[in-house]
Amino acid sequence: MRVKGAFKSVADLDYEQGFPVAARVEAGHTVFPLRLEPGEATIPRLSP
Repeated sequence: MRVKGAFKSVADLDYEQGFPVAARVEAGHTVFPLRLEPGEATIPRLSP
């Protein structure tokens, strides 16, 4: 996933405490992997 803006922390909120996701900033966008199976959903939390 590619999101406009630089965020220091990304977490997957599909888990009760949130699961940290490795992310990097490229050209003003935060980039991190997101793989969902059919019918799955998640909520990423982006923290500055």
